[in-house]
Amino acid sequence: MPLKKWIILCGISLLFLTGCWDKVEINERAFIVAVGLDKFEEKVKVNEKSPLGEPSEPEDQPRNRYTITYTFPNTGVIAGKGEGEASFIFTGAGKDFYDVEKLMSTKIKNTVFFGHTKVFVIGEALARDEALMREVLDAIERSPLLGRKINIVITPEKAKDVLNSKPPLDPKAGIYIFELLRQKANTARMADADLGYILRSLHESQTAIAPRIVATEEDIKIAGAAVLKEYRLVGWLGEMETRALMFMQDKIKTTEVSPKIDEKIIPVEITESNTEMRAFERDGEIVVAFKVEAEGVIEQHLFGVKGETFDEKYIRNLEKIAARDIHMQIQETYEKLQKEYQVDVVQAGEHLRKFQPDLWARVKDQWKEIYPYTKLEVSVELKIRRVGVSR
Repeated sequence: MPLKKWIILCGISLLFLTGCWDKVEINERAFIVAVGLDKFEEKVKVNEKSPLGEPSEPEDQPRNRYTITYTFPNTGVIAGKGEGEASFIFTGAGKDFYDVEKLMSTKIKNTVFFGHTKVFVIGEALARDEALMREVLDAIERSPLLGRKINIVITPEKAKDVLNSKPPLDPKAGIYIFELLRQKANTARMADADLGYILRSLHESQTAIAPRIVATEEDIKIAGAAVLKEYRLVGWLGEMETRALMFMQDKIKTTEVSPKIDEKIIPVEITESNTEMRAFERDGEIVVAFKVEAEGVIEQHLFGVKGETFDEKYIRNLEKIAARDIHMQIQETYEKLQKEYQVDVVQAGEHLRKFQPDLWARVKDQWKEIYPYTKLEVSVELKIRRVGVSR
């Protein structure tokens, strides 16, 4: 048979031999939007028998180490073709992340899929356990389905309770959390820290921060930060402390400060901000310096008071007071991280390693002891460029 005919015959044959051997229909997948991870807590109860009269395998058996919650949308309800809750929530217990994943196949009829996962919520008890936290981070980092833009948030409560809440604007808690995290561009009270940053920072300095999430049955709030040191949670930062840290990390996109002048509180919106951090040696001690340059807009003054927002001396005084407030917040937050937590989340050590390798070679072995005694220098310059609609 001529070669040309052989090629045509083989081509036709391939059309009949192709197939999708692992095809799963969309309506048969469970698209996991959010995962909640908690440290397993043994329940005190008598093991009951199954409906068949056989002893059941209790979820409070000693082998379990994790309680993991999955939430995924009810696509039928979203499409307007079904009934019931807007999302499904399933919880299982097991000895590791993948053990629970296999257990979930006994509870969820759909094929679990993590390709669209948006957020991992970690409970405080698990986050404070170094061994469990390192296992979780390793499992997440190794997964080929999870991108580095996924968010990890930590709650002082149980992750399961956060995912079971029903916020009023969107009953799908997993998607609602993801949408809240997208608001970090509009507020500096929320830690700007996605999975990529957390993994990179932990690899480089064994320290990182993560957004803090708190929830009630009908409300969810993301503000403040969880402080990680040596792969586990060691403490929390409040909303104002988180904003100060965002200044230090040069992650301010927009925020608001409220200086007080002549007994009036004047909200000033920060529209631009740039922070330069340096670490160096002077007179035998390590200095960590932050130079903040920002621009802002007066958002509010006092009705009936005329002329002040056009007075250059008044504006210069307001700039100094606002800059002083930012300076104080940065100093207080740095000292809390330095003295109380002894955690270098500003990565001054990493700065020395990159830009002053000779100095870093001398101090790297004692950096954990040196960092709590580093000297802080802060310079803040704020310029008010606009005063809004004024009289």
